[in-house]
Amino acid sequence: MELQIQQNDIKKLLQLDGKSVTSSGKALDYTVEKQGEDGFIIHIDGDSYQVYDVDIDEHNVSFTVDGDRHSYSVKDEQALLLEKMGFKSGNKKSEGQLKAPMPGKILGIRKQEGDDVAAGEPVIILEAMKMENELKAPVSGSVVKLHVALGDSVDKNTVLIEIA
Repeated sequence: MELQIQQNDIKKLLQLDGKSVTSSGKALDYTVEKQGEDGFIIHIDGDSYQVYDVDIDEHNVSFTVDGDRHSYSVKDEQALLLEKMGFKSGNKKSEGQLKAPMPGKILGIRKQEGDDVAAGEPVIILEAMKMENELKAPVSGSVVKLHVALGDSVDKNTVLIEIA
């Protein structure tokens, strides 16, 4: 299976065959073990990573490793083929929505309605599990709607900000 992952402006093509992942011509063996409700231990070529707070939403995946939050857009073989043919896949409306990756409290809001924002730019600070998480814009554009205020408590998957 071929996948394209993208974080900010960096894109990588991956080939998955069930036992190994190939990127840039280099194959790495991997295994995945489920741990708890939303956690995994991933073994890649002898190194182990504890991955938790995994959130998969349409064409996006987010997870936490060693206290750092990572978010990627993911395109499968069908989406890549449609893109090559000039078609768009996915729900355009949700592409600019930033959702809470976990329950928490809003500690900071870096952008207000009407402000321009670049993809990957920090827009919201969310405190969760006594850690501050810097949430970044999923797309470039203007903030069209801010759904939260400073001090608000939010649940996982709550829409925080919309960018178009």
